[in-house]
Amino acid sequence: MENNLHIVSSLKDVFSDRILRAVVSNPRLKTAKYKRAELTLRNIGGGEKYQIELFSDKQAFHKNIPSGEPVSAVAELISENGFRQLDAWSAGSYYMLKISKKGKVSCIKKAADRGGAGIGGNNREKNYLLKQDTYIPPLVDLGVFTKDGRVVNSMYDK
Repeated sequence: MENNLHIVSSLKDVFSDRILRAVVSNPRLKTAKYKRAELTLRNIGGGEKYQIELFSDKQAFHKNIPSGEPVSAVAELISENGFRQLDAWSAGSYYMLKISKKGKVSCIKKAADRGGAGIGGNNREKNYLLKQDTYIPPLVDLGVFTKDGRVVNSMYDK
């Protein structure tokens, strides 16, 4: 019971920030009904609500909850399914809540990585060995670069 109080207080700390996305994962038992759950803040029916997507082995189930009630919904998910990890992203922070095998709850808060995989990480500039707009005569002769230094689209893999 005391462990649930630590989980709920940690979840209140996490969700005091405006969480945009959260992933609950790492079930304690291999036979758990759900393998992971994702919470996403969405505009549904004219207001903001969290949509919970529960993943089993072969199916996904959806449930909407009001934006003011994510703590109780996540605490219920953790207690019913034995999840041991929560990763959550807000506009400026990343939270990681872990529950050890002995039931110890730890919560870490970090500044959000703007180019990370949490939110908006797909628009990063790629880091290639050879920069675009660089004139390299042997690669122009081979047809990898154009004369103005651009990489030929079909040659990006090379």
